[in-house]
Amino acid sequence: MKNISTAITECNKFIEKLNTHISYESDNQLITDIEYKVKKTIKTFLPDSEDLLLRLDSISFAPDMVTLDDSDNIFQESFNKGIQDLIALIQLLIEELQEQEDEQLASTTPESVTTLLDKKPFKIFISHSSKNEKYVKAFVELLESIGLNEKHIFCSSLPGYNVPLGENIYKYLRKQFTDYSLHLILILSKDYYSSPASLNEMGAGWVLQTKSTVLLLPDFDFSDIKGTIDSHRIGIKLDNDDLLPRLSELRDQLIETFNLNKINEAKWNRYVKNFSEEIRRLQADK
Repeated sequence: MKNISTAITECNKFIEKLNTHISYESDNQLITDIEYKVKKTIKTFLPDSEDLLLRLDSISFAPDMVTLDDSDNIFQESFNKGIQDLIALIQLLIEELQEQEDEQLASTTPESVTTLLDKKPFKIFISHSSKNEKYVKAFVELLESIGLNEKHIFCSSLPGYNVPLGENIYKYLRKQFTDYSLHLILILSKDYYSSPASLNEMGAGWVLQTKSTVLLLPDFDFSDIKGTIDSHRIGIKLDNDDLLPRLSELRDQLIETFNLNKINEAKWNRYVKNFSEEIRRLQADK
């Protein structure tokens, strides 16, 4: 598709050059170069179009017969006619190239077109209550262990991952949902459901059908889930015995999404163990 578009652009440039005032006495080389490139374009994109090739070969830039009495005007007139014939052929070539480009576009599935034209960079958006900041910090540090950083994560309560200085908060938040293909990670707690800002983020994710993962803090159970989230949906409870395999599933998803290097399993198990101990410590302090 791109090559055909480029060929159409080049053909239009040929016409622009041919429409300038050129002379048979000084511009024969220009005509030769354009004829060569036009023929190459036909053979590359329309190899079955014998008619175009024959028409190109039949274009003449000199009078059929020349006598000693012929003036320069005869030669210039014949040259001009050849130019007009060449322009007409190039216009026909553009039409056929455009038809071929349209056919290719029509044969592309809507899903593929959307993917090509609307593909957005991936990003993790951590939706949480600011009152749960310490839990969130521990979780972000776990994500950092697999190679994720501030380019991959937005987290409003964590310096380096939050709204940059000078930015309008609401515009910046809206930009995350409009400019990125988000993986929304909802860290649910009783505090979360008391936060209008958090509930707005949950609602925005539901409206936009954003991919999401649910994490439940120790003081919150699946039966406590309300709103747009299905309480029967599989999530990750941070004080459950199956924490390691669930976090490992999330790790594998994120490594694939962001094309990261795989982490050593023993190191990962140690990071999860430290994370689990930090969650228990925070809960005990609370």
